[in-house]
Amino acid sequence: MSSTNLFRTFAFVGGGVLLILFSILGPLYGAVNYGADTEARIEAEHENLQNILSNYTTKVAEAAQVPEMYANDLREVIAGALTARYGENGAQSAWMWLQERYPGALDAELYGQLMRIIEAGRNEFANGQTRFLDVRRGYDATLDKDLPLMRGWWLSVAGYPTLELDDYGIVTTEEAREAFDGGNIDALNLRDSGGGVQQ
Repeated sequence: MSSTNLFRTFAFVGGGVLLILFSILGPLYGAVNYGADTEARIEAEHENLQNILSNYTTKVAEAAQVPEMYANDLREVIAGALTARYGENGAQSAWMWLQERYPGALDAELYGQLMRIIEAGRNEFANGQTRFLDVRRGYDATLDKDLPLMRGWWLSVAGYPTLELDDYGIVTTEEAREAFDGGNIDALNLRDSGGGVQQ
Protein backbone atom coordinates (compact mmCIF):
# COMPACT_ATOMS: atom_id res chain seq x y z
CA MET A 1 0.00 0.00 0.00
CA SER A 2 1.42 3.32 -0.98
CA SER A 3 1.78 6.19 1.41
CA THR A 4 -0.83 8.17 -0.53
CA ASN A 5 -3.40 5.40 -0.13
CA LEU A 6 -2.50 5.05 3.55
CA PHE A 7 -2.93 8.77 4.03
CA ARG A 8 -6.34 8.70 2.28
CA THR A 9 -7.47 5.78 4.41
CA PHE A 10 -6.28 7.51 7.57
CA ALA A 11 -7.99 10.77 6.49
CA PHE A 12 -11.22 8.91 5.67
CA VAL A 13 -11.27 7.02 9.00
CA GLY A 14 -10.21 10.13 10.92
CA GLY A 15 -12.90 12.19 9.18
CA GLY A 16 -15.50 9.55 9.99
CA VAL A 17 -14.45 9.50 13.65
CA LEU A 18 -14.62 13.31 13.78
CA LEU A 19 -18.04 13.26 12.12
CA ILE A 20 -19.30 10.76 14.71
CA LEU A 21 -17.80 12.82 17.55
CA PHE A 22 -19.39 16.03 16.26
CA SER A 23 -22.73 14.32 15.76
CA ILE A 24 -22.60 13.22 19.43
CA LEU A 25 -20.91 16.22 21.01
CA GLY A 26 -22.86 18.87 19.06
CA PRO A 27 -26.31 17.93 20.37
CA LEU A 28 -24.87 17.22 23.83
CA TYR A 29 -23.22 20.65 23.90
CA GLY A 30 -26.47 22.27 22.73
CA ALA A 31 -28.46 20.43 25.39
CA VAL A 32 -26.02 21.44 28.13
CA ASN A 33 -26.21 25.09 27.03
CA TYR A 34 -30.00 24.97 26.85
CA GLY A 35 -30.28 23.29 30.26
CA ALA A 36 -27.89 25.72 31.95
CA ASP A 37 -29.53 28.78 30.36
CA THR A 38 -33.05 27.61 31.13
CA GLU A 39 -32.32 26.71 34.74
CA ALA A 40 -30.57 30.05 35.24
CA ARG A 41 -33.64 31.77 33.80
CA ILE A 42 -35.96 29.77 36.08
CA GLU A 43 -33.94 30.86 39.10
CA ALA A 44 -33.81 34.48 37.89
CA GLU A 45 -37.55 34.63 37.17
CA HIS A 46 -38.28 33.10 40.58
CA GLU A 47 -36.08 35.70 42.31
CA ASN A 48 -37.69 38.44 40.24
CA LEU A 49 -41.11 37.30 41.47
CA GLN A 50 -39.87 37.69 45.03
CA ASN A 51 -38.59 41.17 44.15
CA ILE A 52 -41.92 42.17 42.56
CA LEU A 53 -43.91 40.88 45.54
CA SER A 54 -41.60 42.57 48.03
CA ASN A 55 -41.73 45.87 46.14
CA TYR A 56 -45.51 45.68 45.82
CA THR A 57 -46.15 44.90 49.50
CA THR A 58 -43.71 47.62 50.59
CA LYS A 59 -45.46 50.20 48.37
CA VAL A 60 -48.85 49.22 49.79
CA ALA A 61 -47.58 49.35 53.39
CA GLU A 62 -46.02 52.76 52.82
CA ALA A 63 -49.02 54.17 50.97
CA ALA A 64 -51.39 52.87 53.67
CA GLN A 65 -49.61 55.11 56.18
CA VAL A 66 -50.11 58.23 54.07
CA PRO A 67 -53.84 58.86 54.74
CA GLU A 68 -53.30 58.89 58.48
CA MET A 69 -50.18 61.05 58.17
CA TYR A 70 -52.01 63.38 55.77
CA ALA A 71 -55.03 63.71 58.04
CA ASN A 72 -52.84 64.40 61.08
CA ASP A 73 -50.76 66.99 59.22
CA LEU A 74 -53.89 68.61 57.76
CA ARG A 75 -55.48 68.77 61.22
CA GLU A 76 -52.39 70.50 62.59
CA VAL A 77 -52.27 73.05 59.76
CA ILE A 78 -56.00 73.82 59.88
CA ALA A 79 -56.06 73.89 63.67
CA GLY A 80 -53.10 76.26 63.72
CA ALA A 81 -54.68 78.56 61.16
CA LEU A 82 -58.09 78.53 62.80
CA THR A 83 -56.70 79.00 66.30
CA ALA A 84 -54.77 82.02 65.13
CA ARG A 85 -57.91 83.47 63.58
CA TYR A 86 -60.75 82.38 65.90
CA GLY A 87 -59.08 81.38 69.17
CA GLU A 88 -58.91 77.91 70.79
CA ASN A 89 -62.67 77.10 70.88
CA GLY A 90 -63.28 78.66 67.49
CA ALA A 91 -60.72 76.31 65.93
CA GLN A 92 -62.50 73.27 67.34
CA SER A 93 -65.86 74.46 66.06
CA ALA A 94 -64.47 75.21 62.60
CA TRP A 95 -62.74 71.82 62.41
CA MET A 96 -65.97 70.00 63.37
CA TRP A 97 -67.84 72.01 60.73
CA LEU A 98 -65.30 70.94 58.07
CA GLN A 99 -65.55 67.27 59.07
CA GLU A 100 -69.37 67.35 59.08
CA ARG A 101 -69.53 69.20 55.80
CA TYR A 102 -66.96 67.03 53.93
CA PRO A 103 -66.89 63.60 55.61
CA GLY A 104 -64.12 61.45 54.18
CA ALA A 105 -63.39 63.90 51.37
CA LEU A 106 -59.95 64.71 52.70
CA ASP A 107 -58.71 61.13 52.41
CA ALA A 108 -60.66 59.85 49.37
CA GLU A 109 -57.95 60.64 46.84
CA LEU A 110 -55.30 58.97 48.97
CA TYR A 111 -57.41 55.81 49.25
CA GLY A 112 -57.84 55.86 45.48
CA GLN A 113 -54.07 56.07 45.09
CA LEU A 114 -53.68 53.12 47.46
CA MET A 115 -56.11 51.08 45.35
CA ARG A 116 -54.19 51.95 42.16
CA ILE A 117 -50.95 50.79 43.81
CA ILE A 118 -52.59 47.51 44.85
CA GLU A 119 -54.04 46.90 41.38
CA ALA A 120 -50.78 47.75 39.59
CA GLY A 121 -48.77 45.57 41.99
CA ARG A 122 -51.08 42.60 41.54
CA ASN A 123 -51.01 42.99 37.76
CA GLU A 124 -47.21 43.18 37.67
CA PHE A 125 -46.98 40.12 39.92
CA ALA A 126 -49.48 38.17 37.77
CA ASN A 127 -47.53 39.06 34.60
CA GLY A 128 -44.28 37.95 36.26
CA GLN A 129 -45.83 34.64 37.27
CA THR A 130 -47.08 34.12 33.71
CA ARG A 131 -43.56 34.69 32.32
CA PHE A 132 -42.16 32.30 34.93
CA LEU A 133 -44.76 29.64 34.08
CA ASP A 134 -43.92 29.95 30.38
CA VAL A 135 -40.25 29.24 31.10
CA ARG A 136 -41.13 26.29 33.36
CA ARG A 137 -43.66 24.91 30.87
CA GLY A 138 -41.14 25.00 28.02
CA TYR A 139 -38.43 23.34 30.10
CA ASP A 140 -40.79 20.67 31.43
CA ALA A 141 -42.01 19.93 27.90
CA THR A 142 -38.44 19.58 26.65
CA LEU A 143 -37.50 17.30 29.54
CA ASP A 144 -40.53 15.11 28.80
CA LYS A 145 -39.29 14.50 25.22
CA ASP A 146 -36.90 11.76 26.24
CA LEU A 147 -36.86 9.67 23.09
CA PRO A 148 -33.31 8.87 21.92
CA LEU A 149 -31.58 11.78 20.22
CA MET A 150 -34.32 14.29 21.23
CA ARG A 151 -33.22 17.33 23.27
CA GLY A 152 -34.83 15.93 26.44
CA TRP A 153 -32.82 12.74 26.04
CA TRP A 154 -29.60 14.72 25.60
CA LEU A 155 -30.50 16.75 28.70
CA SER A 156 -30.89 13.57 30.74
CA VAL A 157 -27.56 12.29 29.38
CA ALA A 158 -25.99 15.58 30.53
CA GLY A 159 -27.54 15.21 34.02
CA TYR A 160 -30.42 17.68 33.76
CA PRO A 161 -32.47 18.86 35.49
CA THR A 162 -30.02 19.91 38.17
CA LEU A 163 -32.66 21.97 39.97
CA GLU A 164 -35.39 20.53 42.13
CA LEU A 165 -38.11 22.00 39.91
CA ASP A 166 -40.85 21.49 42.50
CA ASP A 167 -39.10 24.13 44.63
CA TYR A 168 -39.87 26.70 41.92
CA GLY A 169 -43.64 27.03 42.01
CA ILE A 170 -45.96 30.00 41.82
CA VAL A 171 -47.74 31.85 44.61
CA THR A 172 -51.50 31.52 44.73
CA THR A 173 -54.31 31.84 47.26
CA GLU A 174 -55.79 29.01 49.26
CA GLU A 175 -59.19 29.86 47.73
CA ALA A 176 -57.78 29.38 44.22
CA ARG A 177 -56.28 25.99 45.13
CA GLU A 178 -59.56 24.87 46.72
CA ALA A 179 -61.54 26.03 43.68
CA PHE A 180 -59.36 23.98 41.33
CA ASP A 181 -59.35 20.96 43.63
CA GLY A 182 -63.12 21.09 44.13
CA GLY A 183 -64.05 22.15 40.61
CA ASN A 184 -66.17 25.16 41.64
CA ILE A 185 -65.85 28.74 42.87
CA ASP A 186 -68.13 30.97 44.91
CA ALA A 187 -68.91 34.56 44.03
CA LEU A 188 -66.75 37.14 45.78
CA ASN A 189 -68.31 38.61 48.92
CA LEU A 190 -66.82 42.05 49.47
CA ARG A 191 -68.78 42.72 52.65
CA ASP A 192 -69.27 40.58 55.73
CA SER A 193 -72.76 40.19 57.21
CA GLY A 194 -72.16 43.17 59.54
CA GLY A 195 -71.64 45.59 56.62
CA GLY A 196 -67.87 45.79 57.02
CA VAL A 197 -65.24 44.90 54.49
CA GLN A 198 -64.47 41.15 54.26
CA GLN A 199 -60.91 40.26 55.32
